[in-house]
Amino acid sequence: MYSLDELGVSFGKSDPMRFYWLGKAAEKGDLFSFLAHYREQVTIFASGGGSPSAVFAIGSVLKKHLNLKEKQIFGSGFNFDELVGPALKAIQFYEAQSKAAKAAIDTFSMIAFRNGLVKDMRLMIAKMVWDARIESSYKL
Repeated sequence: MYSLDELGVSFGKSDPMRFYWLGKAAEKGDLFSFLAHYREQVTIFASGGGSPSAVFAIGSVLKKHLNLKEKQIFGSGFNFDELVGPALKAIQFYEAQSKAAKAAIDTFSMIAFRNGLVKDMRLMIAKMVWDARIESSYKL
């Protein structure tokens, strides 16, 4: 049987599911793999390559587990000064993508409402736009 950590590393280096499962492992105290791998993906992305979806997943996980006041990630201060920069970049990317998706939904909803689109259709399309933010296709 796989541990969450082993499951995470079984995915490709830039697969968002890798960071989802490594994040789950880190939440349970097995944080080495997450901390050892996320910085590389954020650095590659920041230099113009890499996977936006992976950085989105990293930001999603870190948003809940970065404590600047205590200087901890997942409750650990291990290498905090080295890890905090990439963590903040990933969180900022996650938040920017979410904000862009929300703005798109708000604009769509206003136009759809004014043109009489049925509420159920508006909600379904808004949910699709919100779920698509994971693809990180908004230009920032």
